[in-house]
Amino acid sequence: MIRRLAFSSLVLAATFGGFFLAPAAVQLLASPGSEDGAEAPDFEPRAVTAEEHQFLGWPPAWGPMAPVTALLSPQPFAQALERFGAQDVMEVRRPRRWLRRAPPQAVDKPIGTFSASGALNSDIYANPNLRGVLIRTSWASVEPRPDVFDFSAIALQAANVESHGLPWSLAVAGGGVGSPAWLTDPPVFGGLGVPYISYSFRGQPGYRLPLFWNPIVQDRLRMLAAALAAQFSQDPNLKLVYVTQMTANGIEGHLQGVDMADLIEAGYSDALWIQACETAARSFAYAFASKAIAFEVHEVNGSAAVPARIINDLWNDPSLGHRVGAAMWWISG
Repeated sequence: MIRRLAFSSLVLAATFGGFFLAPAAVQLLASPGSEDGAEAPDFEPRAVTAEEHQFLGWPPAWGPMAPVTALLSPQPFAQALERFGAQDVMEVRRPRRWLRRAPPQAVDKPIGTFSASGALNSDIYANPNLRGVLIRTSWASVEPRPDVFDFSAIALQAANVESHGLPWSLAVAGGGVGSPAWLTDPPVFGGLGVPYISYSFRGQPGYRLPLFWNPIVQDRLRMLAAALAAQFSQDPNLKLVYVTQMTANGIEGHLQGVDMADLIEAGYSDALWIQACETAARSFAYAFASKAIAFEVHEVNGSAAVPARIINDLWNDPSLGHRVGAAMWWISG
């Protein structure tokens, strides 16, 4: 079993208030090429099948684990861990299924300060102002091979957060930092061959940024969201889910280190970027049908017009019931 832990020093404060509307459930429809023979629009996100749900189980069963020195409150942690279980690797080999929107219902929005300094960092739990913890990991660690999902790192961190009686939010990084290599590797090497541009991240060159608007990228993001939701959407302590983006760090909406001339040459336009962002956001919203969804925004292409359009469109989409909102990790001026 794969076990990886992600640590970060960034501290995030996120405030959400009141209640808002959200789809309560999803309906499964067969894709045109499925064994059922029914037709469904290609743009709707893929869902994990009922058989895959049964395979995942809730809760699954954990295997043996090495002790983690950063953990506090051993007994509550053990109880939380027992609830999560450890059948945290799943392989999807069934014909694809697709999600259809369901009627909205009221859901909570998280309120207060969520730390992003690491769920296994014991120091954060001593802060009396702590109201929750952001769990971050990479798409590459969650889906190390196409259609093979490993949730152990997320489940371990979530169990520790819940052992302290706190809720958590989830962010899975894409972009050049967090996307799996198989997404852009050529087919001769077992990859999907998604087109990308090269860029620098924090001064280091050689990162590959998959093109957000590519249909394979969008399809794989739908599958990622559906698999994550199948494992964690029923956890009442999960309060907020960030949309995975094809940006510099894969969660925030900025393109720092990306040469826009290269991106434009690869096919970028404001309209295409807006469409890609909104499609990805809807994939996560439809999958996590009872959770608040955050789309992190920054200026794009030298303007705030693109993120403003994205957030306005998502906020005004009646099928989302004001459930998808803007996240801002850095504010100045």
